[in-house]
Amino acid sequence: MKTVKYIRVSTSEQNEDRQKEKGIKHYIDKCSGTIPFSERPKARELINDIAYAEAKLPPSKQITTVKVHSISRLGRSTIDILETVKTFNGMGICLLAEKEGVRTLNEDGSENATAKMMLSILATLFEFEREMILERQREGIAKAKERGAYAANGGRPKENEIEFLNKDTSKRILSYLSAGNSIRYTSNATGISNGTVAKVRKTGFKLGLLDSDVRIKKNITKEQMETIMEDKHHSGRTFRRRTDEDGGNIAW
Repeated sequence: MKTVKYIRVSTSEQNEDRQKEKGIKHYIDKCSGTIPFSERPKARELINDIAYAEAKLPPSKQITTVKVHSISRLGRSTIDILETVKTFNGMGICLLAEKEGVRTLNEDGSENATAKMMLSILATLFEFEREMILERQREGIAKAKERGAYAANGGRPKENEIEFLNKDTSKRILSYLSAGNSIRYTSNATGISNGTVAKVRKTGFKLGLLDSDVRIKKNITKEQMETIMEDKHHSGRTFRRRTDEDGGNIAW
């Protein structure tokens, strides 16, 4: 008999390592939980392996148990979760939810009636909890709009240009651009996307830190940058870079 594990994380940035186990195969989807189980790439691969690829293998190597960290990993709606459980049960596959300690099939392969009831209740609770969270989010947004504090980016303060250029990644990019390197070369050298490099370059031009020769002013402090920003805001003057006598790099 063979056990595998299905893992779903919300985005590609999330780390699935904490859900992994040694010695078993993993099917990992990086997608929203709102996507039905049957439409997820790795979930489809798992179903296909059970139904077709594993059919020609001896019983000892065929998949018999599918583990999940939590039953909520299967979906966010009661219907989707119960349909997925029904699919596995129909294929003779025991679904084991580790967090809830639920097994959908008994040792003899018969359906676990207690587990079926528990899954139905849990799936309903998961869906209800999600609706409550969304409702609280909607209420919070409505109140923020009334106060005039809501922004399209979810209410987070918008990063200004000085803060953007003061990031470590931006400083690294500026050091390469100051040497006259291209956007593509800088991107390859730093491992940062072309888009971010281009944004740093554009912002550097806007603040008068870079000129057409892609040279950077020396010893520009954050306070000086703020002065530049304030002067540009009030007067609208166009700043032209003053050439460094020794052509040094920026200091922060």
